[in-house]
Amino acid sequence: SGLRQLAMTAAAENAEQRMQLLVLLSRVIVVKEGMAGTVSEGLAHQIEALLPHVAKRESRFQALEQLRIYHGGAGNTGSSLAFAEQLLRMAEAGKRIDAIVYGSTLLGISHLAVGDLNAAGVCLRRGVERTEESPRQEPTPKPFGRPSGLHMLLILQAITAWLKGDAERSRDCERQARAMS
Repeated sequence: SGLRQLAMTAAAENAEQRMQLLVLLSRVIVVKEGMAGTVSEGLAHQIEALLPHVAKRESRFQALEQLRIYHGGAGNTGSSLAFAEQLLRMAEAGKRIDAIVYGSTLLGISHLAVGDLNAAGVCLRRGVERTEESPRQEPTPKPFGRPSGLHMLLILQAITAWLKGDAERSRDCERQARAMS
């Protein structure tokens, strides 16, 4: 019936608006209390509970990003990896190169956090390869010192290579990153 459809549409819009608000609030709280504080934990639980009810790709992407950040900061490495993998799959399904590069970066960071240097290296290399296809290349750091795009990937590759004992590769990635600064 028409009334039922209207109610379902209103519920979906409400879930979407709540998700956007929770993600925004979560970003602010992370700055104020850190990635894994008590308020961040409560917001992460609310975001997780609401996620199945949100259909818009962008809102789901942002929610998965915040959940990856929270769980990574809280030391829940299994959850952090799972959310990073979901985020990258979503980016690949949407075929947005910039989102794929970002998803590869987050998954690489998650693999670094658990000490899986080979998987981290694979993710980060894929991200670097995809930056060449990206229409929105961002070679310089973002405000507040958060490097993005190729710059961030090169820094992470330098760290990964160094941890693997490949000093030459590490220095090469570092030189490339410095050249972009």
